[in-house]
Amino acid sequence: MCGIRKRKYLSLVGVMGVMLAIGTLLFALGPRRKEGSAPLLQESVKASAQAYYNQAEALWRQGQVLDAAGYLWRALELDPNHLDALILYADIVLAHQAYEEAVIYYERALALMPPERETKSLLMSLGNAYQGKGDLAKAQEIYESLLQKEPKDPQLLLALGDVHFAQNAYAQAESYYRDALAQVATPYVQIKLGNTYLAQNKLNEAEEIFTEALKTTSAAEAHLGLGEIYMRRGENGKALQQYREGFKAAGPAVAPQAQYQLKSQLGERILELEPDDVSTRFELAELYQEQHVFEAAIEHYQKILAYRLAPEERLRALQGLGESYLGRADYESAKVHFKAALKIAETTQLYELIVEAEQRLVGVQGKLGEDGLQALYTLARLYAQKDQVPKAIDILKRLQHEYPDYRPAEVAKLLSELISKKP
Repeated sequence: MCGIRKRKYLSLVGVMGVMLAIGTLLFALGPRRKEGSAPLLQESVKASAQAYYNQAEALWRQGQVLDAAGYLWRALELDPNHLDALILYADIVLAHQAYEEAVIYYERALALMPPERETKSLLMSLGNAYQGKGDLAKAQEIYESLLQKEPKDPQLLLALGDVHFAQNAYAQAESYYRDALAQVATPYVQIKLGNTYLAQNKLNEAEEIFTEALKTTSAAEAHLGLGEIYMRRGENGKALQQYREGFKAAGPAVAPQAQYQLKSQLGERILELEPDDVSTRFELAELYQEQHVFEAAIEHYQKILAYRLAPEERLRALQGLGESYLGRADYESAKVHFKAALKIAETTQLYELIVEAEQRLVGVQGKLGEDGLQALYTLARLYAQKDQVPKAIDILKRLQHEYPDYRPAEVAKLLSELISKKP
């Protein structure tokens, strides 16, 4: 794994959070007009708002969500009652789990919805937003009102099953999932029903439905369900096999949040049954590290280092542990482990990580200490050896400019040699 790349990663959800705050403020402020001016929403202004919306929709269809959100705010600043802009913006924030904001915009859109326009999809989304923010009673109320009109709608049946499951009303959830399964016999519905059986300790029914689901999919959820059944029966060997299958099916370490939670649960189950499984522990540690769950990552890396490891495995664990400490802002501990890793292999990446840890330790305007300076100078030499002369020259010039007293003769000599070789 590349630690530098990871720390340059900027979460889309984090960006959305900042933008949502601005958007909510703009929405609250509403349109601005000068005293005595004509009404703001003249035809030309409405046309401009529509143009912004059209651009937003095009960007959204291309997957450029943040740019789309920006144009939607412009549209809503001009026309706070632009119905399609309200709905699309709510859809975007709902997709990014900003449930409070989604409710605000959906409710606003619903209040503006003309009688002739179909409201089912909007109400369904509003129910999902309420469910996401934890207002299960309100979500249930919306779903039930829709179900009265379409009693066999599988989407509504599943949503009501989910609401009851979240409230531990497993018998009611089972009923809704059964009705949904009668409409759409998919593994997705089967797994939901299986989890409801499992919650009620109906192990035979759960085993049957999870096994049926695995005939058409390799869903990790089904393997997890079967593993839980076998654990309750004391069949640990069969449980371990299912957990391993599920862990493999859950995908790579870089995973969406739901997939991460599932994979981490499966990995922990495996280690409960087979704590000496270093391979799974590595993958689980790296999964936690990717998701910035640094305490759990550190715990697993430390346990890995207690084993007799091949040099490349020890290097991997030490670097991962150092990166996790770096993520937790424990820069001294990070440097300790990066330097320990250097005893196994001198890599440019490790020296880059030491420089990063040192720079974070002293702050953006602070001066690097001996660890950072030594790492910088060594980086220059390594880059030179790898024929990455421009990088080496940049580092040496930085040393001369910012740290003129650090090994001045050696820095000048190496810089001169590299410049003379430069085409």
